[in-house]
Amino acid sequence: MNLVGWRIFKNNNPVADYQMARSALDETSLSGAFVRTASVFRNFISRDPNSQFPAEPGRYHLYISYACPWASRCLAYLKIKGLEKAISFTSVKPIWERTKESDEHMGWVFPASDTELAGAEPDPLNGAKSIRELYELASTNYTGKYTVPVLWDKRLKTIVSNESAEIIRMFNTEFNDIAENAALDLYPPHLQSQIDQTNEWIYDKINNGVYKCGFARKQEPYDEAVKQLYEALDKCEEILSKQRYLCGNTLSEADIRLFVTIIRFDEVYAVHFKCNKKLLREYPNLFNYTKEIFQVPGMSSTVNIDHIKRHYYGSHPSINPFGIIPSGPDIDFSSPHDRDRRGRLRARAEPLGTATASDPFLHYRTGSEPLPTPPGKPPTPGTPPDPGSSAGTPPREPDPAQSACGNPSKRFAADRISSSPVDSLQASSLFSFVFSSALQRFELRFAVRKSRFDV
Repeated sequence: MNLVGWRIFKNNNPVADYQMARSALDETSLSGAFVRTASVFRNFISRDPNSQFPAEPGRYHLYISYACPWASRCLAYLKIKGLEKAISFTSVKPIWERTKESDEHMGWVFPASDTELAGAEPDPLNGAKSIRELYELASTNYTGKYTVPVLWDKRLKTIVSNESAEIIRMFNTEFNDIAENAALDLYPPHLQSQIDQTNEWIYDKINNGVYKCGFARKQEPYDEAVKQLYEALDKCEEILSKQRYLCGNTLSEADIRLFVTIIRFDEVYAVHFKCNKKLLREYPNLFNYTKEIFQVPGMSSTVNIDHIKRHYYGSHPSINPFGIIPSGPDIDFSSPHDRDRRGRLRARAEPLGTATASDPFLHYRTGSEPLPTPPGKPPTPGTPPDPGSSAGTPPREPDPAQSACGNPSKRFAADRISSSPVDSLQASSLFSFVFSSALQRFELRFAVRKSRFDV
């Protein structure tokens, strides 16, 4: 494969190679560490009808792979925001194949027919054979990675964005006039600072961290990546032992971004990327949290374990040369979880009449209601994306847009309810009060009866 790139020198010694990667497998420095490159298409859809890319129903199409976590978080937003009637989508085949006869590039391709593979469809708009063709249609001089997701403008026949961190922000606010679940705000103003801070370390140590482990070509960078990964997972477990979600007691963007990685953890990353120090199922809070988010209406349809396993085990011959797909572990994420216990404790500890629609136990009690969230002004279209996305490096932290998926590639804002150990303290105080009141009534009755007997 011919790659364009450059070498960084220090004291006349080469310290890093940076190539114009055609695949995530190419993104390795001289030290053997995986270094993700940035995304290129960074336009923004706006609710402003006079913008270059106005939010119009039927104008945009989302190309995804069910295998790719970066693309899957965009699909998750499309589903839970109720945008399926406004934005169509197509999924490619999970295993990379040759994208052109003229070179060796392996990448995302479309099936020849609807019946070739369940869950994958031919390109309905341009008749493209591969995602690579879409990039070449949008830019004849493009030389970077051919990654998913791709948000396509049907009218201008071009790519709006391939940066998942920005696409999910667009879906969260800019289509609210036509979204069926416009009330759901996964990036509410009062939590934005906390969400941004959480996204930062979760992207670096978990979302991208598993790839640092899996694509490392030397022991030292692997050791450092796996250390940081498990420190971050332990941190998540600790946070979730005290509150229902990462940023309090309301589902947020940070939860969706974490979910797409940990839903793949035991099935793929533990084996394929050598993240086997501890399984997701060995983290009680994280595991139940994953099941709860999987059971949010619309989320389960974004998880295709068959595509996920086919892609990772079948597309990286340098890691798995024979392409053998493990048979397990077949986790049932639809089984009951225990996360609603936090809602019950909180409900008992609060004064009567203080519960609001922001309380998670209200909107997940039956598993079928829409997800209401606290009202708030949506973020402005120009808000910089958080680190971590399918395509690349958001403005503040390098979060290049694609993973293995990307083939060819201060104020602490608290929720209304305390997200600290105060929760259990409130419940404990309430229990002590009730118990002591009952004990006092018993002692009073005993004393009355005793006095009567003495008389």
